[in-house]
Amino acid sequence: MAAELIKPCKITDELYWVGVHRMAPAHLLVTSEGLVLIDTGTVDTQAELIANIESLGFDVRDVKHIVHSHGHFDHIGATTEIVKLSGAKTYVGKGDEDAVRGANDLLWVTKTPTANAKELYFEPDVIIKDGDVFKFGDTEMRFVATPGHTAGVVSMFFKVHHGGREYLAGMFGGAGYGS
Repeated sequence: MAAELIKPCKITDELYWVGVHRMAPAHLLVTSEGLVLIDTGTVDTQAELIANIESLGFDVRDVKHIVHSHGHFDHIGATTEIVKLSGAKTYVGKGDEDAVRGANDLLWVTKTPTANAKELYFEPDVIIKDGDVFKFGDTEMRFVATPGHTAGVVSMFFKVHHGGREYLAGMFGGAGYGS
């Protein structure tokens, strides 16, 4: 059974769903510094991810930062391609840095539909630690280490706006694997 596609959409004034389906998640956060991509889905869906970003009127070359909720293949798959196109900095939680480098088995490579797992691997620019706060232009993102699904899962919190009101958004890095 094929995964049901999820159309890209606006969630709040500055937050968008750009993933392809629930096993290829990705969100786009618009900041005054440029775009922040949260997760990149799978290698197999990278063309669709880029098309989704562009269908909402954004240019993938404006992605300045790629924040990964954790190091599994369905959250890091298009990272190397997006970095090639945009030069974005990559972020991963402490404990998952070896997974994104291809140095351990957190990628579940035998379960991915990709032919070449080497496409997944990259050297992270920033290792996120519990309590870190990063400023992306006018947006401040606070990280909390929430290991379990992987050693380096991070949850993130940042302000968003909708209907003239400000809200605190929170994203949890991964609760489980399903088909």
